[in-house]
Amino acid sequence: MKKFDYKKKPSIIRTLKEPPKKKKKINWDRVLFLAAIFIGLFFLLRHTYKSVALVEADGQVMLESIKVNFINDIRLRNLKVTEGDTVQALDTLFSYWNELHDDDGSKSVQINNTNEWVRKEKLNLLRKISQKNVELREATRLLEEYGAQKEKLVQFVMLDAAENSSLQAVTNQLLSLESRQEILRNEVFYLRRHYNQLRSEEATLVDLTSGGYSSALTSNLYISPFRGIIGEIQIQPNEVCYEGEYVFTIHSPEKIAIHAYFSQKNIDRIFLNEIVKVSFPDGSEGRGYIKKYHISTKELPPEFQKKYEPTERTILTEIFPIDEETATLWKKFYKMDVRVSLPRFRSEIYMPDRESDEQISNSNNPIKSSIQPNKKVN
Repeated sequence: MKKFDYKKKPSIIRTLKEPPKKKKKINWDRVLFLAAIFIGLFFLLRHTYKSVALVEADGQVMLESIKVNFINDIRLRNLKVTEGDTVQALDTLFSYWNELHDDDGSKSVQINNTNEWVRKEKLNLLRKISQKNVELREATRLLEEYGAQKEKLVQFVMLDAAENSSLQAVTNQLLSLESRQEILRNEVFYLRRHYNQLRSEEATLVDLTSGGYSSALTSNLYISPFRGIIGEIQIQPNEVCYEGEYVFTIHSPEKIAIHAYFSQKNIDRIFLNEIVKVSFPDGSEGRGYIKKYHISTKELPPEFQKKYEPTERTILTEIFPIDEETATLWKKFYKMDVRVSLPRFRSEIYMPDRESDEQISNSNNPIKSSIQPNKKVN
């Protein structure tokens, strides 16, 4: 047989390097398309949730204020405050002259009336100061008596000869008297300051001269009716404030509220004392409660009114803060626009410690009574 001779050399296997796999490119068109779908879906769901589950309204943060105006024309004489000043009750804010336009003798009568008013006001102030001083002395005397009585009761209680409730009653009475004493001292201080201001103004009055009169004779004072902050000043010294105009506004920092304008179709979802969420321009949020609403509808303010559409009439509600901390937060957003919202299908009712007479009287409100039974409270 023929002998086969195999190659005894090792075989050499040739290998080829595989070409590198190309990385898949990101399909940006698909990414943008999906992102647009998700964003659109998010806003659609958000809008649906707000329209179905929430009742929303535009609102403004407002401070209780009064406009200082007069039933006749006056000329501002001396302005003693500036915009933004904080004033106390009974502070003199400005002096003014009455503008007289006739020559039938009424000028002299008004001059005499001014003198008479100043004199009567001074006597009235002196009488009030005397009364307050008497009350202050009485409060001081009672403080001394109760203080001595408290010292004795402390010893008796330590010896178990008196009940602790008696000591607590005397302590409460002392605290009440101390508060009363401080109030009386403040009242006497402000009354004396007003009296001194009247005396300084009285010194500017002069006697009537023949053939004419001095405008200083008709000088009057305007006294602040409460503690507040001076708003925008419309009239400057020596300018005339005509009937229908106002000198400035006085804002009360203690009384702050939000005026919210709800659509008429949501009247069955608005309830007194219901807690609402308030969204402020800086993104922060707060909580308040609906204290009252106006029976008659109000026109939506121009800043909330849509252009080229009929004027919309809305339900005006007043929303109050639930505590002092919330009220302090609201003050820095005075006159700013806010967004008010409340749940449509459930509600949280604010239960104050003491209900005011206004809240009690609102329980008989026919609008509230007609819709209250249908409300579910959680």
